[in-house]
Amino acid sequence: MSFLIILSFIIFCSLLINKQIKDYISSFFAYVFLYFWGLGMLYSTFEPFGFFEVSMKTYLIVILGVGSFLLGFMLLRVRCKTSINPFYNLERLSNAIVDSRMTAIILSLICLYELRFVENALLLATIDNESTSINKFEGVFMGDRLGCWIWMYLMAPIFHSLNVLISVALVKRQRISLINIACIIAFYCMFGILSGGRILFANILYSIVMVYVILNPSFSIKRLNIKTITIFLGIGLLVFTGMLYMSAFRGHGDFTISERDFDESVNDLVEKPGRYITLPYVLLDISFKEDYLNKFGGFQMGKTSLAGGDILICGVLNRYGIKIESTENITNYLQNEWKPCAPDHSYNYAYTGILSHYLDFGIFGVILFPAIFGFLVRVFINQLYRYNSIWSLLILNLSFYLMIQAAFSNFLQNPPIFLYLSFLLLMEILSNLRYSKFFKYKSNISQ
Repeated sequence: MSFLIILSFIIFCSLLINKQIKDYISSFFAYVFLYFWGLGMLYSTFEPFGFFEVSMKTYLIVILGVGSFLLGFMLLRVRCKTSINPFYNLERLSNAIVDSRMTAIILSLICLYELRFVENALLLATIDNESTSINKFEGVFMGDRLGCWIWMYLMAPIFHSLNVLISVALVKRQRISLINIACIIAFYCMFGILSGGRILFANILYSIVMVYVILNPSFSIKRLNIKTITIFLGIGLLVFTGMLYMSAFRGHGDFTISERDFDESVNDLVEKPGRYITLPYVLLDISFKEDYLNKFGGFQMGKTSLAGGDILICGVLNRYGIKIESTENITNYLQNEWKPCAPDHSYNYAYTGILSHYLDFGIFGVILFPAIFGFLVRVFINQLYRYNSIWSLLILNLSFYLMIQAAFSNFLQNPPIFLYLSFLLLMEILSNLRYSKFFKYKSNISQ
């Protein structure tokens, strides 16, 4: 029964998207969101990997959240530019940034400062293969608060921004100086070792696919030629290779891969995606059965959906003597409490973003927050068409990442991600105000 309901929902939403959404960027975002969530739910109904059965109630709540996002997304009509290359100015600006000397200098300074922490992370990884996990970063950064802050609040935003800029350069085959390429590679390597996560490589792939679609108005899977397919396969192979080496690093603290390690890493990388797209529904079902809403003291009134901002604000207020409890205790519980999801396996953290919304306002929160998020994503697609802004492209890249990863967890509970998004929104507003004043001034002169 669950399978038929989910399948019917996917088919209905697909027909609705095809009828209501006309511009190609919005269609791409809507279909990716629908199929990523929908196919994950369909797969989970088969109870793969021995996972426990997910109740119908949980599936219906998830369907409600996904439907609310799509409804909010469709509320705004978008006018698509019809020129041959509507984003020419954006492409030039992107290349100017990624190929500038200032970019090379900034990346070089960051790499030089963080180098000693990279050495420490490698050393600790040879002793303890869990040394790069989140609870070990104090050891990696040796108590250096500035180094940890640079990694969290500077390197992470630069990583997401570089993904977009590099993707534009790859898609449009723009030239980048060898010095800048060397600095970018060094930055990626250092950030990857400090973060210790394979999801970083998936983030790069997300950005490349999104930018390729956005910068090709005539995009269609049927029109992909052999050259384009070969390039994507090559990029996919590089990403897969990077994930293999990161698996080796997480496993035994170095980047060497033996034949046995290769087999284990490949099996791990093939199996993990299947687990990660189905596991969150099992954990979400557990959260409803164990009544997390009452366990955490009732409705959180929006604080868990925007937990990253809540943690930052409460941290600042507590520093100045104003004692306010943040939702960090909820985040820590979800991170540290392992729940049995199969007869011989326990997992943590991955409760989907739906749980955060549910903890805030119950079912109403599951409707409200996805609808707002969907509407805002469509707003920034419209902004990208209208203003040709690099800030809109960066916001859409982060939104694309957040709406896919919401099927795993709520990444807005991460303070650096929340702060980065806030910065992008501020720059987008200032950029649009400047744009509007310029054209108003130009109109007055012409009169």
